[in-house]
Amino acid sequence: MKPGKYLFAAFLAVWAAAAHGQGTVTFVNGSLTRFQLQRADGVRSNVPPNTPINFGLFWGTNPAAVQAELDPVLPLGVMSTTPGVMTVPDGSGGRYTVETAQPGQRVFLQVKGWSSSFGSDWRAAKCAFYAGAQALYAETDIRQLDMLGLGPINGPGVLIWQSATGTNPNRFYPLFFYPTEPPLNSPRPNLTILNPSAAQFTVRIVGVPWHSYAIEAKEDLNSAAWTTLQTQCTADNGFFDYVSPAAGSAQRFYRAWLVHSYFP
Repeated sequence: MKPGKYLFAAFLAVWAAAAHGQGTVTFVNGSLTRFQLQRADGVRSNVPPNTPINFGLFWGTNPAAVQAELDPVLPLGVMSTTPGVMTVPDGSGGRYTVETAQPGQRVFLQVKGWSSSFGSDWRAAKCAFYAGAQALYAETDIRQLDMLGLGPINGPGVLIWQSATGTNPNRFYPLFFYPTEPPLNSPRPNLTILNPSAAQFTVRIVGVPWHSYAIEAKEDLNSAAWTTLQTQCTADNGFFDYVSPAAGSAQRFYRAWLVHSYFP
């Protein structure tokens, strides 16, 4: 093969790696950026070693994309044997790959931590947290990486954590977990009928963001029993939709109520 062809083949290999996207971050925190937990008595301390918490990294090209992202980058992080410090089981915490993102790309990131009993379902954990179900949940704000962007595929990954007294607008403060309390004096949810047709219609339940609501129905108000149709947690917008088939009878009544206890 001629030298020119070798150069062309090398160019193709580099181009293919860049196209695949292998930007990296240093996902794990350290001794100066330990995560903290506030106990029920108000005392704050480092999160105990091996506390069952999952940590997920979420990314996007703008803040709205991060907020809408449901699936974290894998693998998830977990608490290590060091108080307040997380680790990644496969050892990639120092060069944690952000799939499909390019090295040098200035993406937006967010980190969330939640009780590992919920697996990868951070939404259920967040809902349980606000329902006072003794679930742990914490999240950073959304921040854009600095001018250097994501680190190279072989590391080192760009740093994303800073101490609680740091002033870098492109790095996160340590996560802080605190006990939950059952919601009190929450406003009653509102129900609205949308898009009625001969076949079906939508019942929209509007309540408080990240709270669980049950929607129930019955066809006779004189009947004592209500039938639960769906229980679901709202998201940032505070509502969810239930699509109901058209009633077989002349009328059907609906109600929604706040579920104070939520477990996986």
